[in-house]
Amino acid sequence: MSNACIIISDLSVGYTDKVVQQGLNLTINRGEMVALLGPNGAGKSTLLRTIAGLQPAIKGSTNLSGLTAHEMSQRVALVLTENHSVEQTTVKDIVAMGRYPYTSFLGGLTAEDEQQ
Repeated sequence: MSNACIIISDLSVGYTDKVVQQGLNLTINRGEMVALLGPNGAGKSTLLRTIAGLQPAIKGSTNLSGLTAHEMSQRVALVLTENHSVEQTTVKDIVAMGRYPYTSFLGGLTAEDEQQ
């Protein structure tokens, strides 16, 4: 059985009108910690969004060791740099977002979640 949990093969990431990075190959094994470093605009967030399935790859593939989207949401945390307006958001709403991987199909909190 392979120890690899993320395999990236000949991956190109970017946007419709611009390839940001291309020819990326990487294998990350279970238990490894990986740092992604680079200057602003190098494609770090674009690569992470592509691996997480938030945007499509331009070319190549990512294999997440057979994890479903739900399983990924329980195991992977991704904090990106975009600013989001939270002017009308309550503290309860923000805390509830952390329970998302454990909610029902429609995103509803359990009575126990509400009580906490």
